[in-house]
Amino acid sequence: MKNPTDGLKKPPQKLMAAMERLRSGDHAKALEIAEAAVSSSADDAPFHALASLAALRLGAPERAIPHLESLLAIKPEDHASRVNLALALLDTGQQDEAHKIVAGSAKPELARIDGYIHQQRGQLDQAIAAYRRAIDAEPADLASWNNLGNILVQTEEFDGAIDAFEHAITLAPAEVSIYLNLADALSTADRTAARLKTLQDALDVAPDNQRVLIELGLTHAKLDNLDEAIAMLERAISAPHMTSDGYVELGMIY
Repeated sequence: MKNPTDGLKKPPQKLMAAMERLRSGDHAKALEIAEAAVSSSADDAPFHALASLAALRLGAPERAIPHLESLLAIKPEDHASRVNLALALLDTGQQDEAHKIVAGSAKPELARIDGYIHQQRGQLDQAIAAYRRAIDAEPADLASWNNLGNILVQTEEFDGAIDAFEHAITLAPAEVSIYLNLADALSTADRTAARLKTLQDALDVAPDNQRVLIELGLTHAKLDNLDEAIAMLERAISAPHMTSDGYVELGMIY
């Protein structure tokens, strides 16, 4: 009986060897095998793909870049390679080159990177537009909602910032950092009562979080709730992984 796989082309032996090294965690050897095989292979794409993956896992983005560029030259619509190339370029300080790859993209991952680059350059209007493109393409893009909120605080668009952080919380209700970002936005907007409620919600999520306890203590103090302020700061002092911050703030109240 004929084996149904008899007519199928088997992967090159070197590719199989590199894949086995990658699976075993020997990323350096996988990269060495894949790079050595590129010039001798009639179909370079699988070797470029494997070499780029091995290089990224090895923490060597500079070695992944030429393979990712080759993959895009072979297959320009390869979205994953475009994202990985943009990130590798950023990791190696090549921000202008990374921006050429992502500029104006409506793909959520690429638009988010576009927003990040504009944000780092202080181009806040362009960053806001890019993060909104990412959100329009993927409404559950937590990072873009959070980043958008941070920028809108900088531009003093507090209602928009608060809406962005509140939406982010619905996507990740256990992520304490977003509650703290929202609390900071409310503080900047001088909405102390709403800040207190947000921090109380954060405390429900993370009862021993020292920063939440300290911020709650300071907010109670601002509202002249001194007993509550002292109680929160004393809890902060006794919280696991306590730093000196709680002592400092408590001393200021006394």
